[in-house]
Amino acid sequence: MKIKNILFVLLFAGAALSSCDYTDLSPIDSITDKSYWTTVNDLKLYANGLYGLLSGPTSTGDNVSDNFVPKDYSGYLFNEYTVPASASSANGWYWNDIRSCNYFLQRYQLV
Repeated sequence: MKIKNILFVLLFAGAALSSCDYTDLSPIDSITDKSYWTTVNDLKLYANGLYGLLSGPTSTGDNVSDNFVPKDYSGYLFNEYTVPASASSANGWYWNDIRSCNYFLQRYQLV
């Protein structure tokens, strides 16, 4: 009788544990993509952080555009710049800001 009760309890506990999936738990102490990108307000909060990436107005801002004729020759205007072999902030090819915008646009489609 005692062994029958033990087997019944073990069988019931095994069935109860196998029906629950403990491997698919979200962390409750951090923000994940699944828990954050659910409302329009979440998108607004992330987009507000992107405003700091925009450059402010300067008096020499048009030196590299076709709106202004610089007194010195500019290789940038005549498409004479080449992409360097390694990207870094020192040579002007730094893609983290664009990556942040693309990350936002991918999440924007989810909401």
